[in-house]
Amino acid sequence: MNLKDALPKRSHSRRLKDELKLIRGRVKCQLQQKPRSLKIFVLGTGRSGTHWLGDIMSAHPSIAATVEKPPAFTWVVELAMQPEKMDELFPKLVRRYRYEHADVEPRHFLDKSHPSLWIADAIAEAFPEAMFVAIRRDVFGTVNSMLQHEGVMRWIHGWTSFPLPNRFLGITPETAEAYAALPLEGKCAVRWKAHMQQLDRLGKILGPRLLELSYDNLQTDTAAQLERIANFLELGTALPLPNIKRRSLARWREELTATQQSNIEAAVERFPVDSQDGSRLLEPAGAASAAVAR
Repeated sequence: MNLKDALPKRSHSRRLKDELKLIRGRVKCQLQQKPRSLKIFVLGTGRSGTHWLGDIMSAHPSIAATVEKPPAFTWVVELAMQPEKMDELFPKLVRRYRYEHADVEPRHFLDKSHPSLWIADAIAEAFPEAMFVAIRRDVFGTVNSMLQHEGVMRWIHGWTSFPLPNRFLGITPETAEAYAALPLEGKCAVRWKAHMQQLDRLGKILGPRLLELSYDNLQTDTAAQLERIANFLELGTALPLPNIKRRSLARWREELTATQQSNIEAAVERFPVDSQDGSRLLEPAGAASAAVAR
């Protein structure tokens, strides 16, 4: 399976509109010295609430968002799965974010491309104005949602098509045989585990530039969590209250069988995911950042 086959496609009219917007952003970027507002990045694993979180924040009048928008999303996914492409793709991504942001200034620019979890340290290095909001969801709820999402499962079913090591899915050449033997829910749990370990690592690197939220708390204590986000980003005014579907908190208890729950638990506890697998090579990434021209 080709990586791009698993990604969303844009219509011709949508591509044309995006290109015109990008040209406008490029011109604005050349005219300004530095951004006057924030670049905000939503981090997490698929089916953990990243899309919902992006929608919540983009409802604020001072925030303009892109959601899994090609080609930036395509590059983010490629970099998450193939970090050796950092020097080739990261400068393009940085320029794209600069132009997208310049086009919406003075509003903040938000991008919801959750695989940027794997390059967040490089993004932070490239953009001093970047802030990161991450969301965690328990493994059972996440995996149950993964199993019902065709797009997410395409990565799992097609894992042999991608080079190893694959930090995005949590596989190394040494663990590939054991991974192949896992049931689907176990494979999904390994992806969740790899992403959570990377988020742990980012917490130490990004420090006060990273806000972590709990999916459960966002569902059950929404107003307080929205206040945390608004304070973190210094928005000045409150975020609008979103629609809440609390049934999603307990659905996994009804929909995952006892065997599936046991397999998920076993994968999280026993499958070896290298906690350093998500780390980037500092010299190449730094070189990529330095190579970016406005």
